[in-house]
Amino acid sequence: MTFQPGANSDLIDEMIAFDEGRLSGVEIVSLFQQLIDDGSVWHLQGCYGRMAQHLIETGHCLLAPVNHRDYYGNVVPSRDDVPAGQPGTESFAERQRLTPDDLPF
Repeated sequence: MTFQPGANSDLIDEMIAFDEGRLSGVEIVSLFQQLIDDGSVWHLQGCYGRMAQHLIETGHCLLAPVNHRDYYGNVVPSRDDVPAGQPGTESFAERQRLTPDDLPF
C-alpha cells in the first residue's frame, strides 16, 4: 500500500512508533483495530497482516465491520460474515475477557 499525500499523518506516525517499539499494548491494539477496520492492514507488509491476524485470533481485535479485499484480491470477511463465537466477533472477544496486559509484548 502506498500512502498518498494527505494521508492521516497521525496514523503514519503511530505505525512508525509501532515499528520502533514505542507503543504500549493498548496503543498497539488501538492502532491495529483502526488498520483492520479500514482494510489497510491487508495491503501493508506481511508483519502487519500477521500481527492483525494474531490479535483477531486472540480476541484483542475484531474483524472489520465490512469485508475488505487483501493485496491479492481475497475477501477478508467482516465480523458479521463469520459465525458468532468465532475469532473476530464480539462474542468471541467478550468470551476471552482479555486486557492489553495479556499481550505478549
